[in-house]
Amino acid sequence: MKITNIEDLDITINLVGEVASPWDDGRCVDKWAVVINGQGFTPWKLDYFTGLGCRPKAPTKSDVLHSLLMDADAGLSTFKDWCADFGYSDDSIKALETYKVCVRTYQDLILQVGLDGMEDLKTLLEDY
Repeated sequence: MKITNIEDLDITINLVGEVASPWDDGRCVDKWAVVINGQGFTPWKLDYFTGLGCRPKAPTKSDVLHSLLMDADAGLSTFKDWCADFGYSDDSIKALETYKVCVRTYQDLILQVGLDGMEDLKTLLEDY
């Protein structure tokens, strides 16, 4: 999939509302329902979270895609290297679970935009 303009991508972002942080840190965050309709067979539905200080501005397509690309970088690393890069213990089950979510993000993003589309997104968002 060739991507020349992020705004041309079929992505919807809708506010779900204020929720308790999924990271169990006692904070409240805004939850957004994101749907990406790329080249995948089914739309990719995911949750996106922003701190309450980001109100009232909704996240943009670029905000969401940049976050996904940052997480998806794990798909290019081994678990041990990923832990070293981000300061996690490679003996942590919680770190392994987080790594697996990031690898899954890499896989899901490739399903929606393809390898060429991933490179296009990296180029379009390199100055983000």
